[in-house]
This record gives sequence, C-alpha cells and structure tokens, in this order.
Amino acid sequence: MTTTNPFPHIPLPPGVEYADLWGQGDGGRQQRLINGITRGVEGNSDIQVYNAAVQYADGTLAQDALNRPSVWIYACEEALSSGQARALAAELVAAADELDGWTK
Repeated sequence: MTTTNPFPHIPLPPGVEYADLWGQGDGGRQQRLINGITRGVEGNSDIQVYNAAVQYADGTLAQDALNRPSVWIYACEEALSSGQARALAAELVAAADELDGWTK
C-alpha cells in the first residue's frame, strides 16, 4: 500500500534526515515528527546526539516543552576519554547549529 503525502508543499527544515508520516496530534492538528542527523562519538557507539521536533501542517514547529525543536542526547552511563569528551562537545555544538537553522 502506498501512502500519499497530504501536505507535499510543506518543506522540511534544513538538515532534517527523517520525517514521520503525517498524523493527527492531541489538539486535532496534523503533525509529523522530524529528526536531524544522528551524531555520535568515535569509539563509543552508545552515545547519540540528534535534533527532533514536531512540525505542523502549516509548516510551523511546536513550541511546548516536549515537542519544541530540541537537541536530544541518548547515552547510557558512559566513561569518556578527554578526546571523546571533546568530540561529544563538538557534536553538541554541531547539533545546536543545525537546530538554529530550523528556528530562523
């Protein structure tokens, strides 16, 4: 079964790597989850840094605390070398820069 995008004219923010299918949100508005590039730290595959937000069918992004454009960090309890800590810091800055492009 093929799913047709009901809102093909709504562009994704720059750097978005994944967009979920459109669906009805809690408030009755059509929305989709969007994610940016997943970044990591070399030598430690348990750490992931990515951006996520909810985009509405009018192109705007949610602004509530849970769904607003945000940098997410997925990590178990991890010990990092100083180099890995610097790499993580660089990935966080890159994610923040990407996120800035979503909200301008």
